[in-house]
Amino acid sequence: MVVGLAATFLALLLGILGTGWQAVRATVQRNKALELEAKAGKALAAEGEARRVAQREAASANAVQDLFVEILGAPNPALGGRDVRVVDQLENGLRELELGFEGPPEVEAAVRAAIARTYFALGVHGRAAEQSERAAQLFSAELGPTHEHTLEARTQFALALGDGGDHERAARELADVETLYRETQGEDSVNAARAAARHAGMLYPLGDYDGMFAKMERSLDVARRAPADQRAGFDEILNGLAVACTKVGDHARAVELWSESIALLRSAHRGPHPDLALAIANLACGYLWQRRPDLAEPLLLDAIEMQRQVYAGGHPQLAMSLRTLAGILSDRGELSGAIEVAREACDMYRAFLPADHPLLASSLYTLAVANFRREDHAAAELALREAVRIRDARPDEARVLDVNYLFPPTTITSTHRALGGVGGDAPHVHGA
Repeated sequence: MVVGLAATFLALLLGILGTGWQAVRATVQRNKALELEAKAGKALAAEGEARRVAQREAASANAVQDLFVEILGAPNPALGGRDVRVVDQLENGLRELELGFEGPPEVEAAVRAAIARTYFALGVHGRAAEQSERAAQLFSAELGPTHEHTLEARTQFALALGDGGDHERAARELADVETLYRETQGEDSVNAARAAARHAGMLYPLGDYDGMFAKMERSLDVARRAPADQRAGFDEILNGLAVACTKVGDHARAVELWSESIALLRSAHRGPHPDLALAIANLACGYLWQRRPDLAEPLLLDAIEMQRQVYAGGHPQLAMSLRTLAGILSDRGELSGAIEVAREACDMYRAFLPADHPLLASSLYTLAVANFRREDHAAAELALREAVRIRDARPDEARVLDVNYLFPPTTITSTHRALGGVGGDAPHVHGA
């Protein structure tokens, strides 16, 4: 009886345990199903969010493309005359934008950011700062203050301020962007390193050379240690440090850094690319600083050929390379070729930039030197008068672009006096 009761109790216990285990197993399975369902829901939500982000990005890209097709298409003589500069077309498009943009604020921000980048590439820094600041405000309101687009627009704003001469405000803005990148992406992220390098570049005009090089070197170290697929912007850090080296006369180190940048860009771009062409042109300038035109000229010709391919309609970077080539030809005594190339550079700057831009002044000076050496004093004085007028009209930007040192501190009373004792024709390095 006791055995029977024990067996019955054991069976009952086992039954209870079995029923309980089934219940537990059912609960576990149900929980797993709910968990899978939740994960699937999250995946669908994430997919939906990714789709919405992609749609917003596509809308922004299409809006920017449509706007630039509209305002940067071939000039219509019936609408704006035959001789319409790119900067004038941008101004016309901007006026249309200011009348009222019919679209989401994020798309408007993307359009303004693209306009800002174009103004910056053309050297119109006031407009670039104005539009990038507005783009940053719109991006921040729509996407948040730490979003990549917001930080990129703020960076563009700071760089435009710096090239326009407001170095203190630019340095503060870049320092803030650097801090946000470090807080959101980590101390050793490449984006934080690139932001630090940009901030470092703005320390030079403020006189903090030690701070500049310390930040530059640390940025380079971070970029070197990053995985190969996370090195976006590594070439920018190399260029920034190379430019810093030229400013303190370490041209040998600058050449090493630009050579490394070229190797990196060649591995990333199998064909012609504007960044690669620019790095080659900068390396050529590095050799010119070392008084090695024999090494500089072949590189410069390669850069110009590549820039003609990627900038079929011309570009200020191509004009800068042409101006440097004209200086080499002039120094070698090939004056007809120098004058032809310098004129092309001047014409290209006039097609893209405002009529009083300091970079045009530098090409006019190169043209004046070549004409003076050919003893065409009338043509030389004409070019030099225009160059000095531009320099004096925009002294702050001329100083930022190192244009002032090209001219003697004297009133032009004769071509000979104006050109006498000026010295050689120094190259311009992009990013300086």
